[in-house]
Parts: sequence; structure tokens; C-alpha cells
Amino acid sequence: MAGQDKALRDAARSLALFGQQYLGTQGEYSDEERAHYVQIVAALGQWSATAPLGERKRGHAAIARLAEAARATGLDGDDALAAAGMDGSLRQLGPFAAAAKAVLADYGLDLDHSLADLRTGLVEEKGDHATVRIHYPLAGREIDTLVSLTRRDGRWYLSDYLEHAAELLAEPPAGGEPGLPGLPLPPVAMPDTDTGPASAPPAGPATGR
Repeated sequence: MAGQDKALRDAARSLALFGQQYLGTQGEYSDEERAHYVQIVAALGQWSATAPLGERKRGHAAIARLAEAARATGLDGDDALAAAGMDGSLRQLGPFAAAAKAVLADYGLDLDHSLADLRTGLVEEKGDHATVRIHYPLAGREIDTLVSLTRRDGRWYLSDYLEHAAELLAEPPAGGEPGLPGLPLPPVAMPDTDTGPASAPPAGPATGR
């Protein structure tokens, strides 16, 4: 890809358009997920149009850094991931995730900035269901989305995650293997009030993983 800046920009632009069309027509996404993901694809498409993706020296350094970080995890395949378990594998993958974020930042995509400036605001709460508005910057754009949350055992989870997990667990196991015992999901902290400069509407969406 070295020196192929124009071709890479054209490819990125085409992929972004295809991604937005795909998200708009596929039925496996909820309306909230679709609205959120379309914004992400548009933002990343805009970033890729100016990112120095064709710089040979930068690319070599990025590959070397990511390869070293990947080897350092000690996770060399599916068996290693299964042996480490969810908590263990996430701990081992943490330094690799940090290296990946650093590489992206070097290409002008600062995910730490996105996370640091993320703001949430409660739109509506009824019993064990709630709607929360989320704002965060991504590649020079402001992502503005609504998410639905469901309370389970005192903790809040993204409703779409719960639905996707239920669908996965309902699938018949392949090859006679025992079914999945369950998918633990990260809890979502429920905001009491709006925590950013953008205020939530008086009443009521979309994010995904």
C-alpha cells in the first residue's frame, strides 16, 4: 500500500458508502444500532480520506508495534483464548488494545479523546427500561445517538446486547457440542443527569458494541 494514497482514499470512500448502504438495508440491526453505526462509518470514512495510510515508514512502524504487542499477549489461537477465559483474556489483551489505540492516534484517529469526551444524559426511565442519549467526538465529527437499556439483577445493560446474546444462545449447537453456558455482558452505568454540554430532550435513540 506504500505510496498508494489516492487509491487508498478512493477505496476508503467506496467502503464507507457501501457500509452505510449495508447498514441501512440489513435486518439484523435494530433501529438504534443502525442509526449509531451509520454515523461511525461516515466519521471513519471522513478520517480515512486524510489519514496518511500510504506512508511506508509509518506503516512499517505500525506493523512492527502491533505484531510485538500481539505476541506479548501470549494468546496464539482459539485454544489459548478459551484457556484464559473471558477475564484472563481481556487482561492479556489490554496492552494490545493500548498499542492499537496508539497506532490509530499516530494516523490521526484519537480514540482516547473520544472516550474522554463522551457525555451521557438520561432521557427516560420506566421501571427496568431506560433511554439514554450519548454524545462523543469521533474523527472530527460529533456522534449523537440514543441507546435503550434494560436492568437485570440491579445492573443496566444495553438492550441490543441482551437480545443478540439471547439469539445466539438459542441457536442449536453445531456438531453435537454442548450449548453455550451464557454470555456475561459489561454493565452500563446509568447517568442520573446529563453530564455534558449537550442536554437531553425532555422525553423520548443508538449504540452497539
